[in-house]
Amino acid sequence: MKTVRKNCLECNIEFEGHANKKFCTHACRDKLFERNKNERIKQNIPKSNQVICQICEKVLIGGGIQSHLTTHNTNLSEYKNKFPEVKVYGDDYLKKLSNNISGERNPGYKHNGKLSPFSKNFVKYQKKSDEEVTKIISEMASNAQQKSKENGNLAVTIEYYIKRGYTEEEAKNLLKKRQTTFNKDICIEKYGKEKGIERWNIRQEKWLKSYKKNNFSKISQQLFWPISNKLNDISNIYFAELDKDKQKDSSGVNHEFRLVFLNKTIQPDFIDIKNKKIIEFDGDYWHGKEYSNEREQQRDRLIYDNGYEVMHVKEYQYKENPEKIINECLNYLTQ
Repeated sequence: MKTVRKNCLECNIEFEGHANKKFCTHACRDKLFERNKNERIKQNIPKSNQVICQICEKVLIGGGIQSHLTTHNTNLSEYKNKFPEVKVYGDDYLKKLSNNISGERNPGYKHNGKLSPFSKNFVKYQKKSDEEVTKIISEMASNAQQKSKENGNLAVTIEYYIKRGYTEEEAKNLLKKRQTTFNKDICIEKYGKEKGIERWNIRQEKWLKSYKKNNFSKISQQLFWPISNKLNDISNIYFAELDKDKQKDSSGVNHEFRLVFLNKTIQPDFIDIKNKKIIEFDGDYWHGKEYSNEREQQRDRLIYDNGYEVMHVKEYQYKENPEKIINECLNYLTQ
């Protein structure tokens, strides 16, 4: 057969071969075939079920990446440490796994603590005394807390990524990506405007209900109690430590009132819902003495546009002259 000189379709290196030959080597042929296969998968398989190997860029479907990693002489743990932000399983596969071990199908269904080493009912503690079990659990909890301080608490900080070999700039980008995996824009893009906003509001409502403790300033309550004590009627007053029976709740549960404006939830520090007046306590830790940004201004504009007034109290001003600030707040509420 007549041979000709031509360029390889993959690496573009000139080679000599028969007229129908398109690649200089089988490796080049396989490389182009794999890339075209990946493109076909990307077009035909939902993105949520695609897992892309960050080592060879192969697109995987079905179970995930774990078995594929053996071709790179590595394992899932090492891969996750090297690429902490990438997905290793498709969404449908994870749902299938979850369904397979949910409810009564779970081997630990209603085990009543028998499978947990942090429970006194743990099967391996049956021959030990209560004192021995208490000591073991206490030591494990202490070790877990120490490990959390050393590693876990870095999970959402730049240092977490720097510790794993990323540059400071890469760490900042990875942290930003991690913190924006779920927001209103993503919901709208994924589910459409109406359903996206609905999902976002449901998520926000769940977050507010589940995050009831210690998410308010204790010093702000030192201001709000003297104010409420000097008001004739507090039936329409709401702040963190004032419970539904208008009694003091020191348990840490947050009883702040929630307002919803234009599908946005606002939780004022102190509110008189009858007279539509709000007091926001700007703590030094979060706000600083010169704190002011566009987000805070937008929040205030939303409050004003919906018929409410808002007064901001700076923590450092309250500390300098508590009586003065209390009187100013009372004048604001009663005028």
